[in-house]
Amino acid sequence: MNYEKREIWDNDNANDNANDNNNDNANDNANDDANDNANANDDELNNIIDSLSLFFQSDLFFNINLFKRIVAYDHSVLNYRDSDDNTILMIICSRLHIKDSDKMNLISYILDMSPKTINMTNYKGETALHICCRLKIGLDIIKLLYSKGMRGLYFYGYFSKLNMNIVNKLGETPLLLLCKNFKNDFLVFNTFKMYNSEIIPMFNHYIELIKFLIYYGADTHFRDSEGSLFYDYVPPHYKIFFVDPKIIAVKKIQIAWRECRYNPNYTICKRWLERSYELLNS
Repeated sequence: MNYEKREIWDNDNANDNANDNNNDNANDNANDDANDNANANDDELNNIIDSLSLFFQSDLFFNINLFKRIVAYDHSVLNYRDSDDNTILMIICSRLHIKDSDKMNLISYILDMSPKTINMTNYKGETALHICCRLKIGLDIIKLLYSKGMRGLYFYGYFSKLNMNIVNKLGETPLLLLCKNFKNDFLVFNTFKMYNSEIIPMFNHYIELIKFLIYYGADTHFRDSEGSLFYDYVPPHYKIFFVDPKIIAVKKIQIAWRECRYNPNYTICKRWLERSYELLNS
């Protein structure tokens, strides 16, 4: 009887040891698999970081989750510059085939992590805002750049504010660059009479961008190397959008002044116009 109990006891111990060994092996295998996966992920990130130029040229760059993983792995990625000395922010703005919504997600994240990039320049002396104006980027992206700058983000010791009046190496502010493109596009379409349903919206887009820049601080008195103001590059048909209302009012008063000579109440009209002129110039 004792022998039978001992035999049962030995069998139970053997089964327990076998189960423990199986569990240990399973845990070891699971840990090995997890380590292998982690190593594989690290290798993948290392490969991406080693070939950053290819990564930023591809559309994978606009996968916000992947980009966040890369930044978490190596924060210095935010300081990347391509062969033309463009920052990541400039590369994003220059991709015309990417949806604005995807661009805005990345721009917002990058400016939160590294706000100093907002006013950095490339070898042409251009900022991200210059590139947006040269390529006629959507107004929403320019508004995002402005709003991020005006929030006064403070991160890693840098205070960021979008500077709308940085001059590139050709002596152009973003506003001047935008107006020069406006003039060139207008001349092309006007010369070849290429009028269609897309032309008017494109010109209206120019008007919106110019008005936004002026309203939020672009210097309208800055002259380029040829001595021209932004206004000199605006096509004649669209100059009326950027004339100071006070100037228009004075012109109207001057015209009315000439015409009221034939009015029986000339003296009264003259006094009223003189008073209006004084109020405008006060």
